[in-house]
Amino acid sequence: MLSLIVEKIIIFSFSIFYGSLINFIVFLSLLKNGFKNLYAPDYSKRPAILDDPSWGKHHTVIVDKRVIHYVAKGNPEDPIIVFLHGFPDFWFTWREQLIEFGSKGYYAVAIDMPGLGESSKILDNGSLRVDVVADLVAKVIESITKSSDRSVILVGHDWGACVSYFVSSKYSKLVSKLIILNGPHPVHFRKFIKRSLKQFLKSWYMLFFNSPFFPDLMFQTFDFFMLKAGFRKGDRSYIFSNKEMEPWKFIFSQPFAIKSAFGYYRDFVKRSRFLDDLKLPIRQPTMIIWGNSDRALSEEFATQANKYVDNVRVELVQNAAHFVHLEYPKKISSLIDDFISN
Repeated sequence: MLSLIVEKIIIFSFSIFYGSLINFIVFLSLLKNGFKNLYAPDYSKRPAILDDPSWGKHHTVIVDKRVIHYVAKGNPEDPIIVFLHGFPDFWFTWREQLIEFGSKGYYAVAIDMPGLGESSKILDNGSLRVDVVADLVAKVIESITKSSDRSVILVGHDWGACVSYFVSSKYSKLVSKLIILNGPHPVHFRKFIKRSLKQFLKSWYMLFFNSPFFPDLMFQTFDFFMLKAGFRKGDRSYIFSNKEMEPWKFIFSQPFAIKSAFGYYRDFVKRSRFLDDLKLPIRQPTMIIWGNSDRALSEEFATQANKYVDNVRVELVQNAAHFVHLEYPKKISSLIDDFISN
């Protein structure tokens, strides 16, 4: 009981600290640049590129009264490869892989994670806890396979990786092979952040997202500067131009999109103690692809993954940051193809 109280005090204190710090930085920026560009322009018009048929067909499925959106390319009778994105992202992040694998004899499916992208927004406390999301995703996969005898190749990045680990362990018959891109095993993360000051400091944004009001108000300021800043390469340059960011700005301009997205962080920080009693072993053949210049997550989540994964292959991508599949889409597709073909 005492440890729970101490943990809550630490979380609250650092959340307020980081919220106040970012608020102060924004205030200084306003003094310097004025209020002219404080809020983002209108991005309510859907970018035509999202409906380009070359990515695949758009589908929705209702699971536990939630609408889950996904895009799929290829023949549904072919082997299925499912892609799960993270934050701040949506299905569009996998467009290169949809084309690559949907044209190679796979049914390639990019799911909008519950509460994100074009799936239903979720605002209920606890409804975006990693195990709850994993249950929803497993049901979506079951609706796609349409058979209890079929399994899928599961690919996850960031939060999609955390959920992929959970699905692969709890619903092991659903997943034949697992591929992780820059995302930690949830039990490993929970334990590691308690003993690694370096990772605790890297995770400052998780505590900031748990501060009241500030993150929700600031995410759209200065034309979604926080959103664009998240997509950086290993050399710290931006992955996308302002024009290329418009699909993401459209998605995060939707009502409650930002609050729903932050729910992943708020539920994990405040409601993840249940992970202390879990092991979540992974038995499937697994490949971890890791951009070694990730400024949010330590490389140990890849190099020490054998504590949780029985059969793991680790591929470190030099000079790549967190969004390794966006920096090097062809290289990542090649690694995935090699792994699932052998």
